[in-house]
Amino acid sequence: MRTAAAARSSTSRTAKGGMPGAGPCSGVDAGTGAFVDATRAEKLGRRFRDGQVAGTQDEDDNGIATVDDPATGTNLIACPSGRGDGSYPVWIGRDADGDVTCFVADMLILGQAELLPQQP
Repeated sequence: MRTAAAARSSTSRTAKGGMPGAGPCSGVDAGTGAFVDATRAEKLGRRFRDGQVAGTQDEDDNGIATVDDPATGTNLIACPSGRGDGSYPVWIGRDADGDVTCFVADMLILGQAELLPQQP
């Protein structure tokens, strides 16, 4: 399993997130979840189609694929979704100013696992 983390500032609160009208979830089609900054996705897609950036897939990493654009600092990460098509719960961590500090998508592969109590 690959774990990625980035820290810009401290997370002061978390909230279930999701698309408007869809609830706290991330939708999945074709059994693959993909994560990208929505404000940069269109430009990344255009640059990918124009051959200005390339994608990689490393089968040794359980089918995880990435598209990186060093010129803009944008990336897309795609991974198998665990239980196929559907929707998966997400949590968004924010700092004191409301800026996103982390994003967690639960791919529901841990069976009967329980959430830990929230720490102060």
